[in-house]
Amino acid sequence: MFRDDEFELNYDASSHDIYRINENGDPAIPHVKPQDIVATLPFRYSTNHLPFVTFVIDGIEIDLMFDTGTQGDLVLTPDARRALVKAGRLRPSGNSFVIEGLTYQAIVLTADVPLVKTGRDNILKAGYSFLRHYRSVWNFKKQTITLLK
Repeated sequence: MFRDDEFELNYDASSHDIYRINENGDPAIPHVKPQDIVATLPFRYSTNHLPFVTFVIDGIEIDLMFDTGTQGDLVLTPDARRALVKAGRLRPSGNSFVIEGLTYQAIVLTADVPLVKTGRDNILKAGYSFLRHYRSVWNFKKQTITLLK
């Protein structure tokens, strides 16, 4: 649906802005201020066609899968969960869990999720609970998600 557009999601303002892009994937009207960029994440597609990026916390790889239609959750292997809890990187906070030290190419993000489960792989489903901390610009032609302050 957004193959020929770039869109910006802002959960805090409850807004969704759409911008036309040219054949190179650049917006016809520049709308991102360079000083607002936290990270530009080149993504790949998962088997269920959702964009994902691999992050690392203390040497543990976690696939961050973007899904705007969910609150978000974190699935960890038993070993990864033990290591992150022991290192203080995963801790309960009220009705959710804080994830500290989530790193992509030296860019460190702090995230929270309402639910942590045990599974075979390390996957953070980045839904509302993650995306509400940023404005996010999605460009499917360039296969990037840019997180803004």
